[in-house]
Amino acid sequence: MDKKIKKLRDACPNGIDCPRIYEIDDDTLIVQGSLVTDPTILGQLGLPEHETAVRVPRSLLPEI
Repeated sequence: MDKKIKKLRDACPNGIDCPRIYEIDDDTLIVQGSLVTDPTILGQLGLPEHETAVRVPRSLLPEI
């Protein structure tokens, strides 16, 4: 069965390549943003090899 994906918010002046937050019908979120490649930041995050980090504008998460 296909999962339903719903766009919740975006910061998209051009409508093409921009940060977005999606909700999947299994009660999880997907965050689209610019890949974090700075080794200093990644080192401080201590992510496992199977994970990555993306940057999104704070305006996408006004609750924070």
